[in-house]
Amino acid sequence: MGVYDTITLLDVPWPDLNGDRKVNLLDLAIFVSQWLDPVCNEANNWCIGADFDKSSRVNFVDYAVLTGKWLMIKPMDPDLNRDGIVNLKDLLLFVSQWPRSDCELANNWCVYCDFNQDGKVDLIDFSNIANYWLEKM
Repeated sequence: MGVYDTITLLDVPWPDLNGDRKVNLLDLAIFVSQWLDPVCNEANNWCIGADFDKSSRVNFVDYAVLTGKWLMIKPMDPDLNRDGIVNLKDLLLFVSQWPRSDCELANNWCVYCDFNQDGKVDLIDFSNIANYWLEKM
């Protein structure tokens, strides 16, 4: 990728380097530990994931990706049964948690059905399933 090439945020993975679904200071600390590493490749998982555009170096392009999602939480995947498609099987799992208002990290956000993590399984969460209905994940 050349200096003046552009990427979109759709071309790169979610910049959550520590796996907690949030982009925050913990991810920045990991990112900084890889800053300007000249040897990012598949063998080292693209500098432990910090080389988002896979350009072989952690640089300002990667920093732009990180800051573009700063303090955001990755939406939860509506493919609840992990079969690769959002369908009736996922809806049945979702309905089994409907309507709950005690969702929290301890119960995995009502078995992953509280997609926006607001503490309840409601129409907002249902819209996540509806938006991805019959889409492959």
